[in-house]
Amino acid sequence: MKVTTNCARTVAAPTNSINSPNFPYTYNPNTECGWNITGPSGRQLNLTFKSFELEANNDILTIHDGYSKDSQIIKTLSGTTLPEDVVSTGNSFFVEFKSDGQNNRHGFDLHYLIKGTLSCISN
Repeated sequence: MKVTTNCARTVAAPTNSINSPNFPYTYNPNTECGWNITGPSGRQLNLTFKSFELEANNDILTIHDGYSKDSQIIKTLSGTTLPEDVVSTGNSFFVEFKSDGQNNRHGFDLHYLIKGTLSCISN
């Protein structure tokens, strides 16, 4: 499993978790972070949220089904409702977080794990 980010101190490799900057304290205004999570070829990934608190409609967590922010968006999250698990169709996710300049919250804590092998569709 490999995780890369442009936000320091937001990846905890032994626990397979990613969190917003300063979590569990409030994140900074005008923050932009991205994480690329890549598992072994032929495997899927699962994201599970342990905590989630963003400013509704203004601070956004976007989950892309692939290795970059150009990959298809499968979830756009905001607010305080704990999201359901998210499963990739391939072996990677790109997770993108953006906050505006005011009303910052505690952010998020999510865990990722390798799921099973990719499902094959036969004709």
